[in-house]
Amino acid sequence: MSTLSAPYSGDVIAGFWEAAQAQSNDRRQRVLTTVLVLGAGAGLKASEILSVTAAEHVGRHPGDKRLWVIKLSDRIVPVRVAFVEALKDLCSRYPVGPLIGRVSQRVNDPMGAMIKGIELPAHLPPLRCRRLRITWMVSILSDDVRISEFQTLAGTVSAKSLEGLAPYIPVRVNDREYFFKAAGLDAQA
Repeated sequence: MSTLSAPYSGDVIAGFWEAAQAQSNDRRQRVLTTVLVLGAGAGLKASEILSVTAAEHVGRHPGDKRLWVIKLSDRIVPVRVAFVEALKDLCSRYPVGPLIGRVSQRVNDPMGAMIKGIELPAHLPPLRCRRLRITWMVSILSDDVRISEFQTLAGTVSAKSLEGLAPYIPVRVNDREYFFKAAGLDAQA
């Protein structure tokens, strides 16, 4: 069985947002906000978060202006609606260069260096980009995104991660709903 960290709870994500607003300087606030928006809001990996710029990667989907997307070299990822306003604010404040700010290429762990000074309250768990991505994965799978669509959005080629995510995806309370879906019938009819 694949072992993945549990997704962050809604309360923990809310705590991270509060912490972002309470940072002691603009740089730390920018870093934490960017990591939350791109990690929990778009499921990006740490290396992807470090390189996203407003000008090159962020925009509205050409097919539907309600959708805000991150355009990466290998995929386009829709941003969860709860994170769009923060993304638009970041893009308007930082239209040039990486949204996260200047990234040092002289360190072994650039993301670790970026979040090193982030101040989090003791009641919050450590901030991990991987766990933010897992939180995003669980949220989109819980919204009935199909496995093939999930793999396209997440940029994964293997379904192995699904095994580790399964315990965190809620089962419908009403078995009638998924039984009918599995049978190809409309449960409402």
